[in-house]
Amino acid sequence: MRTREGQDREMLYNKVSFVDQEGRLAGLIGTITDVTKYKETERALEASEARFRVLTESGLDLISVIGVDGAIHYQNAALGNLLGFDPTETIGRNVFDLVHREDVDGVRAAFARIVETGQFREPLEFRIRHRNGQWRTFESLGTNCVDNPHILGVVFNSRDVTDRKAIQQRIQHLAYHDNLTGLPNRGLLQDRLAHSIARAERSGRKVAVLFIDLDNFKNINDTLGHDVGDELLRQVSRRLAECVRAGDTIARQGGDEFIVLLDNLDDGRGASVVAQKILNTLRTAFPLGGTEQHVSGSVGIAVFPRMAATPRRS
Repeated sequence: MRTREGQDREMLYNKVSFVDQEGRLAGLIGTITDVTKYKETERALEASEARFRVLTESGLDLISVIGVDGAIHYQNAALGNLLGFDPTETIGRNVFDLVHREDVDGVRAAFARIVETGQFREPLEFRIRHRNGQWRTFESLGTNCVDNPHILGVVFNSRDVTDRKAIQQRIQHLAYHDNLTGLPNRGLLQDRLAHSIARAERSGRKVAVLFIDLDNFKNINDTLGHDVGDELLRQVSRRLAECVRAGDTIARQGGDEFIVLLDNLDDGRGASVVAQKILNTLRTAFPLGGTEQHVSGSVGIAVFPRMAATPRRS
């Protein structure tokens, strides 16, 4: 309906019929109500809901609504791309049953804090198993919307950070490990040595450092080539690992030099035993370039707090 001023208005017409004493239709009573503002509000709400659906269903991040009992009320379509599940498959399941068992206690604690305080400001990191069996790492922020009658739960916005974590770990590994052998480098060795000495000062135990230098390496490297020389260093690193305990450190100093850090020793005799193992394993021929090559070596020992160097040669 158009007003005198030329504005279009939406009207709602209601009518009621009435009859005379003989039961025949006598007339109609009608009302006309201006519902323009109501319709405008309704259309705005529909548009808002449509925008919300587009944002949630087309987003790359996983959006979830979790009830206070841990039951999943809603998950957007990103679940399929991120974890291989259709959102309808997870509705009603307990979210804590899907989290890696090593992470579930932390997730429960964070969830309880969100319910109590309204928000968990620090990103929560946890692992969830993909349909293909692979564990994926997610970073998530949660907001308490339990009192919102349209949501009735905690809203989580979660992002898959598995690949990013792998890159970060790779960069960190390269920063503290030798690229050729994978052993700790000098920087990581110094850090571990400092911690070992600090523990030894508190406990009264001993720390030993073994300095290992390969003989005949240069000759093999020059005659058989650098690739063979690199393979020799890798084989040496594996043999050294067999001579020490799981908690000890083997590092490559550079070139053909290696260092072994022995922690928590009763006395220096333990270091001498390891040194002899190393000398024995170096005497065994190395299969290189289709031939067997022999490498001799030297081992020097320094013990803390009683500092003493005992060079030994095979």
